[in-house]
Amino acid sequence: MTITDARVHARGQALLELAVFGAIALAAIGFLIRVGLRMNYDQEVRMAAFRRAMAAAGADNGTDQDAMGTLFYYASSRQMPNPGDGYTSLTRDRSEASGFVEWGNKLSYAFESDNIIPMSPDSDMGRKTQPLIVVRQDHTEKAFRQDDIPDDESLPAGDAEIGLGAFHGVVTKSDMTNTVTAASVSQADGVSNLDPGSTITSATTYVNTKTGAVPVPGDSLSNSTTSPGW
Repeated sequence: MTITDARVHARGQALLELAVFGAIALAAIGFLIRVGLRMNYDQEVRMAAFRRAMAAAGADNGTDQDAMGTLFYYASSRQMPNPGDGYTSLTRDRSEASGFVEWGNKLSYAFESDNIIPMSPDSDMGRKTQPLIVVRQDHTEKAFRQDDIPDDESLPAGDAEIGLGAFHGVVTKSDMTNTVTAASVSQADGVSNLDPGSTITSATTYVNTKTGAVPVPGDSLSNSTTSPGW
């Protein structure tokens, strides 16, 4: 006659439930961490775009390059943990935002006019006072003026233009590539060596101009991947 202890079955059932529901709980926690970081990064980039717009507008305030307004578009590549790969690769995702600041007493700007003599000292005065548009990808910036960006509707003729006009999208598209080298362990003469691997990220933002898409390439960003847990 065989006697089975019910406590053995109960212990086995508890371990099985812990394995199943524990994995689900860890995945849920990882997802919440990822969402929280995404919201934090987006908020940080929004605040940074506004502060940089204020700094750019303040730097030209009162000078012959005092623009009617300054638009700062900021794209940043941020590391994001991925529960799907055990948090080992730490690839980067794109966070982007823009900020607009009017600093000064200007209500209009002197648009470039055909009446201005080319190559004269005043030939670029109109351009200098046009709204300034700065696009930043990670640590690389490029500056544009309103006349560089296509308008949704034609502007009236004249030596001066009132208002900012209506833009097509300043940014047409963006590219981001994450190249991951996996971590590995090697053994030689009884000694274990860990190669942590790396993740290299390259990103480019393309600005919509009258002459076509102008790339603003960010720096190549790299970081060591974490240990796979050996």
